[in-house]
Amino acid sequence: MGEALYVTYSGLVVDSPVALPSVSALLAQPGLGLRWVPDAALPVGALERTAPWVHSSDLPDPTPFLVDGVVLLTTGTQFEHAPDDAWLGYAARLVAAGVAALGFGTEVIREGIPEALVSACSACGLPLFEVPFQTPFIAVARANAEAVTALAFARRSWALGAQRAIAAAALQTGGLSPTVQELSRQMQAWVGLFDVAGSLAHESLPRGTRPTDLEALEARARALLARQSRAASVIHLDGQAYTLQTVGRGNALRGVLAVAVEGLDHEAQGVMNSVVAMVGLASEQDAALVSSRLSLRSGLLRLLLAGEAELAQAVAGELDGLPREPVVVARGRALATGAEAVAAWISSLPERTSRSLFLARDGEDVVLVAQREAVEEGLEELRRRFGGSWGVSSAGDYADLPEIAAQALAALERGAGELTRFSDVVKLDLIDSVADDHARTAARAVLRPLLAHDERHGTELLPTLACWLRHDGRNEDTARELGVHRHTIRARLKTAEHVGGYALETFPVRAELWAALRLAGLDTAVPDAAAPAAGA
Repeated sequence: MGEALYVTYSGLVVDSPVALPSVSALLAQPGLGLRWVPDAALPVGALERTAPWVHSSDLPDPTPFLVDGVVLLTTGTQFEHAPDDAWLGYAARLVAAGVAALGFGTEVIREGIPEALVSACSACGLPLFEVPFQTPFIAVARANAEAVTALAFARRSWALGAQRAIAAAALQTGGLSPTVQELSRQMQAWVGLFDVAGSLAHESLPRGTRPTDLEALEARARALLARQSRAASVIHLDGQAYTLQTVGRGNALRGVLAVAVEGLDHEAQGVMNSVVAMVGLASEQDAALVSSRLSLRSGLLRLLLAGEAELAQAVAGELDGLPREPVVVARGRALATGAEAVAAWISSLPERTSRSLFLARDGEDVVLVAQREAVEEGLEELRRRFGGSWGVSSAGDYADLPEIAAQALAALERGAGELTRFSDVVKLDLIDSVADDHARTAARAVLRPLLAHDERHGTELLPTLACWLRHDGRNEDTARELGVHRHTIRARLKTAEHVGGYALETFPVRAELWAALRLAGLDTAVPDAAAPAAGA
């Protein structure tokens, strides 16, 4: 995070902007003359443990007074007359208490380090080093304390500088992108900002280390947003940790900020919190503006739907204008978020793209008016981010907008999938396109007199009528298909008119009966071969 900091205090060099001084860094200081007692049995990373404190004690069991990670110094006075095996229990107690390393002061009580202590530390995996007689314990403790203090000062200085740089970036043009880029530069890590739908809206790659599984990150962002409360989370992907934090108020979250780091210290967390606050404030302001513009555009849509295209275009001209003709209308329903989130996403697009997409709200639906050339790409991204069902119209001019908007609604309501085009709907038979339970019930009611008569009297009035209508009312063709005389057809039709109360010589009646037959699934009915060849 940030640039490496080099601070020298009493001969101790601190070269880490993140972690506390390690045990190996402390022992590497030439002014102290400390010497490792090498041992191949040490656990991996044992020498790189942080050393927040150095303490000295000659108690046989100092563990009640120690903190985790402490470097303990001793002269061995407590075991001057004890048997050699006492060192093993001593080392085991230190390891259990979390002691990072043990320093033995030589030439004070003993010459050199007792072999029993070396063996005990080796058996317990405890790093052991020698503190020469000329180096007082207090010098070791002071060197470590000054290193910790120097690092804390350096981290505070970094945090202050980082917050200033981020605040300056927030004043630049370009929305939230400069803020995200500056945070990434300060953290020296990938930073991503997910929008209210959980989709990646901004990112910065200081080292080209883009996450390999953005879908998993987006899924975690959506999960945090779904809770509708401020929260933070850490996720591990391919060995890299990502810290995520929600943006905005608990009941009105605006997104999620993600940084490719784990275990933020106090200063780094403070920097991230300041960015979350800035982004949250900017998002609230943007949300208010987006909501106002959405309401205005919804009013313009009502003008267009009312046929007031010239007035709507004149008003829109004072704002961002309308997409260039010809346009396509898309209507969306049951989206993952409200219309404001969709409008916010469109406003974040490059100007050339956003001007080709006009979004408004119509009741619970969203209506998108888009340039014909831009609708495919725009809809694909809309569906990916916000889901929902969509109906898409044919292309037309603004004078045609009431009609093509109706096409989009028809496509949406007739469609069975995520996206339905009106051109696909009109390819279907119009009678089939309106078929539902209510229409089929009405169709059976129209045909019920003929059905009942056929059932009671064993006649074939309804199949004969269906065949006659299929042949456009031609008696000869109907008789030929049914294998009866044309007079039989005339007789059956007369009976059908009497039974059903139909006027078969009129086109509206014929059209209604054909629609009823289609809806009832009886348009292909044929007389039973065993039925009488003539008569009613």
